[in-house]
Amino acid sequence: MRVYSGAAGCTPDANDGAHETVEDWAAGGIHEIILDRTSDDNSPDADTKSSCTINPNVRYTTHAFWVRKDLENPHTFRCDSSRSITFYSSGCVLSTLRPVLIFDENNANEIFAARHVWTALYDQGITYPKVGSGPAKKIPGGFIPHAPSCANLCLRRSTSKAVEKANRDVVIPECRKIRPYVEPDSCDEYPFATTLQGAGQQDTGYNYSVAIIPDTQNCSQGATINQWYQRNRILDQDSFWVDVVRQGYNRPHSGAPGTVAHDPAPTPISLATCTIDGVSWLAIIA
Repeated sequence: MRVYSGAAGCTPDANDGAHETVEDWAAGGIHEIILDRTSDDNSPDADTKSSCTINPNVRYTTHAFWVRKDLENPHTFRCDSSRSITFYSSGCVLSTLRPVLIFDENNANEIFAARHVWTALYDQGITYPKVGSGPAKKIPGGFIPHAPSCANLCLRRSTSKAVEKANRDVVIPECRKIRPYVEPDSCDEYPFATTLQGAGQQDTGYNYSVAIIPDTQNCSQGATINQWYQRNRILDQDSFWVDVVRQGYNRPHSGAPGTVAHDPAPTPISLATCTIDGVSWLAIIA
């Protein structure tokens, strides 16, 4: 198995693969390739990205000849030491495929937030705001099993506070049109305010959805999203899918393969630092 460095600073292990006899390979076992990214605090790029490509293959050798068999397509890892990721100083993620952010309606702390995401993805015609007699709403981000690379179908994260504010400046008035509401209700939105497909970025050609949900659910969902960004090293402009596990089920609604990882939000959720509506919790939003 060979490792190729796509940029300076991404270093494969010294052995550059695993070398065993046929008997040793037949016995099984796990073989590791270690990728390392050294942080450069003086770099002008705040994310200090590098890339490494792993090409899985088996080479059969004898004294007289050798045969190489590629096992599958090469996989590229994006490594970084971004200052925006505070969980770890540096790390690598698989960039060949895009990660899926999965919400779970079976989680009592986020059932209404998860249900809103499901509605925005799978029942867009009943979402607010309505689009009148024009074309049907088209809300992005829902996982498509046969398009794992996602192109322009995914959501893309934005770390810009200006983008986040612009998104919220649009959705809060739309929530007020649904009905006047007071704390503990709040305005939820999809796509999220921290994405480039949010309500304030509608030149993308996509629509959005708003719903009124309890503030604790909204804050819990926001904390979950932020923690997921951190653990999966989702940097500015990085793309990702979204899916939902419906209440009473244990698999994502799209049928996405793989293991569903449950990574609960940090507790307790502090409403004092949660600014989902951008207003005082005691203010009447009408």
